[in-house]
Amino acid sequence: MSGQPPQGEPRVRARRPPASGFFIAPHIRCVESCPAPLDCAPFLASAPAAGSEHTLAQAEAVLEVQGQTPLHQAAAAGNAAVVQHLLAAAPGAATPADAAGQTPLHLAASEGHTVVVEQLLHAAPLAAVTADAAGQTPLHLAAQAGHAPVVVQLLAADPQSAEIADCQYRTPLHLAVVEGHAGVVQVLMEAAPQVTTAVIDPQYNDKVKYASSTLLHLAAQAGHAEVVQVLLAAAPEAATETDFLDRTPLHLAASEGHAEAVQLLLAAAPEAATERDMDWQTPLHLAAQSGHARAVQQLLLAVPEAATMADRDGCTPLHLAAQEGHAEPAQLLFQAAPGTAMEADAGERTPLHLAAEGGHGKVFQQLLAAAPEAAAVACIDNWMPLHMAAAGGHAQMAQQLLAAAPGTAAVENGDGKTPLALAAERGHTAVVQLLLASGHAAPRPADLLFETLRHRHVDVARCLVAAEGEAKPLLVALERAHKKLPIDAVPLSAEVVARQPLDSQDWQLVPCGSGLAAALPAVLERSEAEAGLLVVRLPAAERSRLRLLALCLSRASRGQLPREVLQQILAACAAAR
Repeated sequence: MSGQPPQGEPRVRARRPPASGFFIAPHIRCVESCPAPLDCAPFLASAPAAGSEHTLAQAEAVLEVQGQTPLHQAAAAGNAAVVQHLLAAAPGAATPADAAGQTPLHLAASEGHTVVVEQLLHAAPLAAVTADAAGQTPLHLAAQAGHAPVVVQLLAADPQSAEIADCQYRTPLHLAVVEGHAGVVQVLMEAAPQVTTAVIDPQYNDKVKYASSTLLHLAAQAGHAEVVQVLLAAAPEAATETDFLDRTPLHLAASEGHAEAVQLLLAAAPEAATERDMDWQTPLHLAAQSGHARAVQQLLLAVPEAATMADRDGCTPLHLAAQEGHAEPAQLLFQAAPGTAMEADAGERTPLHLAAEGGHGKVFQQLLAAAPEAAAVACIDNWMPLHMAAAGGHAQMAQQLLAAAPGTAAVENGDGKTPLALAAERGHTAVVQLLLASGHAAPRPADLLFETLRHRHVDVARCLVAAEGEAKPLLVALERAHKKLPIDAVPLSAEVVARQPLDSQDWQLVPCGSGLAAALPAVLERSEAEAGLLVVRLPAAERSRLRLLALCLSRASRGQLPREVLQQILAACAAAR
C-alpha cells in the first residue's frame, strides 16, 4: 500500500516472511506503536515451501475468504502475548466474527487455550453467548472438544449458556455426551441439571440415529461407559426410559455391542432386558441380529428366558442370528433354548430356513446338526429348506439337506416348483447336477429344458439333456426353443441325436443347422440310414463339403481304409468345420 495513513491513526508497517518458514499476509500488519518488537509469525499458519513466489498472495486470499483478523489467528494458536497486545491496541477486535460466524473466543475455546479465553472474556464478556453460523457458542465447541477447564471458565462467565441449543437442537451437554467426555459431562450436568432430553436432527452424524433420545440413549449407543456411569449416578431411572422407537438405552448398547455399557445398564435396571420396542424386539433380538456375541452372552446370563421371546414377525433371537449368519450368537442362543431351533416365525420359517436362504454355512451346519428334523419342515407356500438352498445356489447345503430329507427333492412349492426347477431357472449348475444325481429330483429334465433356455442357462440345459433318458421330449422342447427363443438350439440337438437312436418321426423334430455335423460320426457309427437323415438337415454348403470329403476319402483309401479310421477322419473334419 502507498501513501500516508489518515491523521490520528497509528502508522503500520508490513511484515516480511520470517526465516522460520511462517508468513504474514500483506494486509496483516503490526501496530507501529507496539511497546515491544513482536514477531507475530508463530500464531499464523505454516507457509508453503521457502522461496515460493506466491506465499503472500496465497495467504491473503485464504484469510480474506475466512474473514479472519490477526486476533482470530492469535486466539486459535493460543498466543497469549500477541492477543494481549492486539487487544490493547484495539479492544473492540474481540467481537468481530469470521466467515463462519465465529469470534476469536470460539477459536480459543475449541482449542482449549485457557489463558487466551480469559483474556477474551475480560475484553468482551458477551462473546461467551455469541452463536456462530451453526448456532454454537464457544461453550458448545469447548464441550465437544472435551476441554473441561475452558468449560468451567465459560460457565463462570455465563451459567445460562449451558442451556443454549444450536441449530440442530443440541446443547453443549449433548455434544459432550456423544463425544464421550465424562469430565465435561459432570461439569455441565451440575450447571444445567434440567437438560436431560435431546431432540436431535438424525443427520447430525452416524453416532446419533434416533430423535427424542435421552442423554443416556446417546451415551449407550456410542458406547461411552464412563459417561453412562455418570448419567446413571445422576438419574438411575433413565435406564428404563424409551425413545420414539420405544427403545431403552440397553436396546441401543446391545445393538452396537458395547459390552461395558450393557453391563452397567443391566446392573441399573435388569428388567430392561425384557423390554420390547415398537417391533416387539428385546435387547437380545438386536444383539443377536447384529452379531454381538458378548452382549448376547451378558443378556442371556441376566434373563435366559429372553431367548424364547418372539418379535412382531414371530422371530426369536435365534431366527435373527441365523438370518444374518452370526454363528457364535446362534450357538449361544441354541444352548440357552434348544427348542427355538424348531420354532416357526410368522412366515412359518424355522431358523434353518433362514440360514439356508442366506447361504450361511456355519450357522446352517449348527442348526442341522442340532435339529435334523427341521430339514423336512415346510414354511409358508410350502418352501422347504432345500427349496431355499437350491434357489440360492448353495450346493453344499443342498447336499446335506438331501441326506437329511431325501423326499423333499420332489416337493413342489406354492408356485408348483421343485428344488430342481428353482435351481435350473436360476442357472445353478452345481445344484442341478447334485439333484439330478440324487435320483429323487422331479420333474423330468425335459420338462425344464425350455424354461432353462429361456433364461439362457446353456450349461444347465446341457446337464438336463445328459440326464434325460428319452430323446423325443428333449427334441420337442428344443424345437420349441429354436422357434420361439433368440437362441441356437442346434448344438444341443446334436448332443441328443448323437446319444440316442431316432426314428423318422423324431428326425422331423430336429432343427436344421450346420451344428448337426458334429453328431455325424456317432450317428454314422450306429446307422447309415440315420446318417442320411442327418445330412439332409444340414445346409447345402455343408452337404457339398461332406460330399467332397467322402469322395476324397474314397479315392484315397481305394477301399483299403478300415471303417473305424474313416469315422475318425470324418469326426475330425466335422469338428474342424
